[in-house]
Amino acid sequence: MLAKKDSASHSESRQIGSTGKAGSADGLPAVASAKAGGSSASEFGWYGHMLHDRFYSAWIQPTTNVPSGSKISTLVNMRIEKDGRVSKFEIAKPSGNATVNESVAAVAKQISQVDPPPTGLIKGDHYDVKINFELNTEEKPEN
Repeated sequence: MLAKKDSASHSESRQIGSTGKAGSADGLPAVASAKAGGSSASEFGWYGHMLHDRFYSAWIQPTTNVPSGSKISTLVNMRIEKDGRVSKFEIAKPSGNATVNESVAAVAKQISQVDPPPTGLIKGDHYDVKINFELNTEEKPEN
């Protein structure tokens, strides 16, 4: 996972792919190497994985109006308050496919609360994270 610092909060980028594996927004594997608040970001890797699993499991991937074999992804900015409330869920980079964007936006209606971020992870009173929802559009062999 790539961790970025900003003045108000700790930010993280996670990628949600159809394989269910988390990685950074640039497609590299999730590797905890940054320092957050004096403690290793790897200490909080479990939290990023929990967010990935929670949001990915709620995402119903569209199967219609999506060309197969294409790479389609939607980047979302999220804010998790210190009590675990999801206070922001906005599409930062739409996929260019309205059906996919709508399916990602629907996740926000399903999940409004998650486990609170660990004390050492948040800066201020919230935790900002970017999640990239990547659609699996691989062609399936016909039987």
